[in-house]
Amino acid sequence: METVLLTKINGDFDKKLAEAFVREGFRVFAMRGGTCGGTGAGASDGGNGGGGVGVAPGGAGGEDGTGITPDSTSGSDTGAGASDGAGGVYMLPGDLSLARAMVEKEAGKLDIIIELSDERSGLDRFTVRDGLDEKLIRSLYEANVLRPMVTLEAFIGLLDAGGRKRLCFIMSSEASINEARGVDGYGYAMSKAAMSNFYQMISNRLAPSGYTFRVYDPLLNEIGPEASAEGAYNYFTRRRGTEGENPLRDDEARLVFRDAYAREHAW
Repeated sequence: METVLLTKINGDFDKKLAEAFVREGFRVFAMRGGTCGGTGAGASDGGNGGGGVGVAPGGAGGEDGTGITPDSTSGSDTGAGASDGAGGVYMLPGDLSLARAMVEKEAGKLDIIIELSDERSGLDRFTVRDGLDEKLIRSLYEANVLRPMVTLEAFIGLLDAGGRKRLCFIMSSEASINEARGVDGYGYAMSKAAMSNFYQMISNRLAPSGYTFRVYDPLLNEIGPEASAEGAYNYFTRRRGTEGENPLRDDEARLVFRDAYAREHAW
């Protein structure tokens, strides 16, 4: 059975994506996520109540002046916290060492890691003439850049042991340097632009070892979370550009950024 790790489950998009992998027969592991003040994939978009995978709310804690509630993956949660009763999703504790140990014990490997960190803040609305909020910018950088880096560091050994070796990331066309039209949102846009370089650098290092990559904009301001999650599942699990397993038609060597409508975006 193939295994997948979702680095956080918080909003409806995250839950629908987990449901899609469960439905298709994957063993699904997930970290609990906090909430934030935006509309990205990691943002709260309706709460954790109701149907779906029925995941309990993630890390608690109040606002710290940045409009971002700290994610549980950066906390000191050391409880077991894992249960197969959450709609087929095995929930992991927030402590990365414990979480890695649990995945190793239960599955021994990972085939896909989906990094869902996409933190925003409603306070990220200042322009260059308003004065920059350094604390907010640093907080978003930590959430959107440093957290994914340390999470990958914790789990990459299990991905080495897997068969598919695929890394998937959430991005936004708002952070594209070539497509940027905004005058505010510095914290979010710059943190995601930094991740673009991270994607390229890890691709340079890992692609020769058989790793493949997916970067995806869920477009949650345009389409619903279920439709976007289905698009993400298809993009994350299918081989890109291969027709009839003809290696001359394989497009995996390129690092590609696509959205929920399968449109390719510039970096």
